[in-house]
Amino acid sequence: MKMNLKLIKKSIVFILLIFCVLPAFASEISGKIRLNSVGFKPEMAKFATVAGKCGDFTVKSASDNKAVYNGKASAPVYDKETAEDLCTLDFSELKTPGTYYIEAGAAGRSCNFVISENVFDSPFYDSVMGMYLWRCGTAVSAANNGSTFAAEECHTDDAYLDYVGGTGTKDGTGGWHDAGDYGKYTVNAGITVGLMLKAWEQFGDNIKRVKLNIPESGGVIPDYLAEIKYETDWLLKMQADDGSVYHKISTLTFPGAVMPDQDRARRYFVPWSSAATADFAAVLAAMAKNIKPYDTAAAVKYILAAENAARFLKANPDNHKSDQKAFSTGAYDTGDSDDRLWMYAELWDATGKNEYLKEFEKAAAQYPSKFDTDWDWPNVKNLGMLTYLFSKREGKNNTLIDDMKKQLIACADSITKTASENPYARGLGTSYYWGCNGSVARQPLILQSANLIKPDSAYLKTAADAVAHIFGRNYYGRSYVTGIGHNPPLDPHDRRSMADNLKEPWPGYLVGGGHDAKGWKDEYGSFATNEIAINWNASLIYALAGFLYNGPEYTPTATMTGTPPTLTPTFTPVPKDLIYDGDTKGKRIKDNTQGEAEGIMDYAGGVKGKALRMHFMGNNEEAQKVWRLKKPVSPDGFNYIEFDVKAVKGTMPELYFSLSMGASSDMLLNVNDYCEKPISANWTKARFPIDEMMVSGDKYISELMWIGIAGKITVILIDNIKLINYTPPTPTISQTHSVTPFVTATPSATITPTGTVTEFVTSTPTETVTPTCTASPTITVTYTATPETGVKIIIDNSSNPGSKNLLGYIWYTYDDKSNNGTSEIWPKPGSNFEKSGSGKDNKGKAAVMKGKVTTMFQWGYLGMGTKLTADGKTINLAKCGGVRFWHKGDGKKYRVKLISAHPDFKQGEGDNHLGVEFETSGEWQLFDMSIYSFVKEPYWGSFVEPDDALSMIRDIQWQTREQPHQSIELMIDGVEIYGCEK
Repeated sequence: MKMNLKLIKKSIVFILLIFCVLPAFASEISGKIRLNSVGFKPEMAKFATVAGKCGDFTVKSASDNKAVYNGKASAPVYDKETAEDLCTLDFSELKTPGTYYIEAGAAGRSCNFVISENVFDSPFYDSVMGMYLWRCGTAVSAANNGSTFAAEECHTDDAYLDYVGGTGTKDGTGGWHDAGDYGKYTVNAGITVGLMLKAWEQFGDNIKRVKLNIPESGGVIPDYLAEIKYETDWLLKMQADDGSVYHKISTLTFPGAVMPDQDRARRYFVPWSSAATADFAAVLAAMAKNIKPYDTAAAVKYILAAENAARFLKANPDNHKSDQKAFSTGAYDTGDSDDRLWMYAELWDATGKNEYLKEFEKAAAQYPSKFDTDWDWPNVKNLGMLTYLFSKREGKNNTLIDDMKKQLIACADSITKTASENPYARGLGTSYYWGCNGSVARQPLILQSANLIKPDSAYLKTAADAVAHIFGRNYYGRSYVTGIGHNPPLDPHDRRSMADNLKEPWPGYLVGGGHDAKGWKDEYGSFATNEIAINWNASLIYALAGFLYNGPEYTPTATMTGTPPTLTPTFTPVPKDLIYDGDTKGKRIKDNTQGEAEGIMDYAGGVKGKALRMHFMGNNEEAQKVWRLKKPVSPDGFNYIEFDVKAVKGTMPELYFSLSMGASSDMLLNVNDYCEKPISANWTKARFPIDEMMVSGDKYISELMWIGIAGKITVILIDNIKLINYTPPTPTISQTHSVTPFVTATPSATITPTGTVTEFVTSTPTETVTPTCTASPTITVTYTATPETGVKIIIDNSSNPGSKNLLGYIWYTYDDKSNNGTSEIWPKPGSNFEKSGSGKDNKGKAAVMKGKVTTMFQWGYLGMGTKLTADGKTINLAKCGGVRFWHKGDGKKYRVKLISAHPDFKQGEGDNHLGVEFETSGEWQLFDMSIYSFVKEPYWGSFVEPDDALSMIRDIQWQTREQPHQSIELMIDGVEIYGCEK
């Protein structure tokens, strides 16, 4: 059986100069002296962190190795985050321009660094040019160090209207690709443009000096604003006729490791969200006021679109989430109260209309805490507050302004104090998570803004420390920005860098960073720590803009080239005989590259070693599982692809397999039709003719995909995926007509062989058939529901009114105070928890938590839970069927969590659990989910095999989602785990 999916394809050019200080003797660099490898301005404070004990140190000129400064290191301090003794070197007194390095006894020598007034001009140029290289819908090209980074015109069919109530397409071309993938997301575009415009508003005169090499260079609009305009012009296309704004443009799943023009799956407008609509209005209003001096027509167009969005939101005051059920790409799912606040601030500042001023001040009053030290796209409150605070318009509330100033100073003081107490002067201190490098680079917005209110050299030093951390003053002694500084990332999670066959990655991009001080992995497959993203780059752009030279114009020594080349993607393929093999102990592909899984996990239980495991949740719903290759593989010289397959739970009559082939649509083949035996609890081998999965123009395989439809929960294992040369068996039979291949039933007739039959005939001939017709047997599959079996663990119900559950263990609450949050919960943590609510059917008592969630901690939260076993003990739920309970609440979303004590989890980062999100209402509702529906929290921490994690469960908890919430209330009753082996 085959099914067809679908496809798409087109060029401009400049030369990109990448700033990278290369030491004279790279082999001598110890890596123990960690500093800003780009360098320092002469008047800047200059510090380095040294791993190990250190006494005297010397700064030497790189040109003649002569000593120019001598100093003494601080006493060593033990850093528990990195388990190192760390000293600090202060060489701030050295102010003479030049290129230098440090020698510090046993710590050896540092990389070279520069002291110069314009030392940050080139990195700023590179990071802004990185935005240009993200452009969608046009060809881009840049040369650097002998390599050309180029992509042809892409995604010219953006985008289809199937999921927003339309047919055909609407123009959605343009804009920037969002990250390491090729989606375009309105919410993330919001914070990105907002940050870049804040840089323009505060440092515009210095930014104007930096001349970019983009198609619009030399025009009336300054280059920097022209690059932003490429994004805001795309945003205009995201607005629907009613004023709402589509949440994103995306494929259904993430693409494989292909160049953008080879990403040919159909892309769709995704339904509107109120957060996207508010962010759209905010950035277009902000862009209107900034571009008005250069392009009045564009300013008018932007402000009209922004006000149209605001009118729509006024008529639709509730937080509205985008319906993304069909999509597994970036969700950017967030509440909208902070986005609306920002929208009103920008609209008032752009238009002066009193209605927007009133709405902003009303929204601001809902936030006792006006500024946050740690923030990103889920919380853009800071942008709105700063716009209001620094607006030159009259009519502001003086009491509110005074409060804002005090809180901004307090916020900057907090960042400065945290950095001063951290051995790497990191303003986030010991807080690490997905994309935390972007947050480090974003903190200078608070520091520079506070410096405008109350000038303080400590704020500027801490802002410079953030830049230093990004460029090498960190545990690795490496730059976190591709192509800039010492030993920068080589393998970012960026599909262009994966697919272009160049040794060096695309330059000018900040990677996300580790989930702890030592957790960064410079690997293509580490999207959690090594991906790039426009919001992180915008943060870097702002941070660098604050230290640009205010002297002569900066123009890189680059020239525009002519017609861009016609690109033919070439790849270094993985060894052709093997794509995946669980025997290789974590190295899934023989050249030590790894695949990128979506809906798939590595799991013990392969033919040997590990296998790919896929869960299908039943209900006859289609589920898609993808294994993307780090480097595409050429099938040249092979005629089949094969793999071993088995079902370890349930049955799988409909499992389809396809190869994503760059130039073609995807051909789906039913795995059972190509198996030696039908999929069962025993391993069987499936072989697929490659020519049936390819069409003209296909040259390589970028991903493998399985689509399953199961009536009940089913678990499938896949192992030993190989490209092979295979000759199908050709048994002879005595009939003269053709026989339909791939018969998997036992026919009631006997066939006397004399002719030939197609491969993989699994029927057993038992009776002679008159050879005058062609028949296909009809197979009827009947599903019979299986009653619930196994042991049931009743944890608690309304018949039990006390503070302990039916197992004899306590109920408790918790809050975000350990993360410096200010959320409040009742009952208070540590107090005696007494069940207080009326249980289901108004019988007995239910567990209840109430409270208020704030954003002093960016991801503020509250929760309650109950222990399942004694302290120090765990319970094995890996052999259980599911979890059920009754819930009643406030209409908000919550997450039920199974807390694991598995030692491979990094405790304390919120990642030591498996969970499922659910939504409450004012009526009692039943939650009933398979145990394998519980998955690791997206974006957090370490991965542990689900069965391993489930084998060591100690608690079950319920936690709030999103923030802020003025009030929350959740009631829980009838908690049980069922279907467990005895």
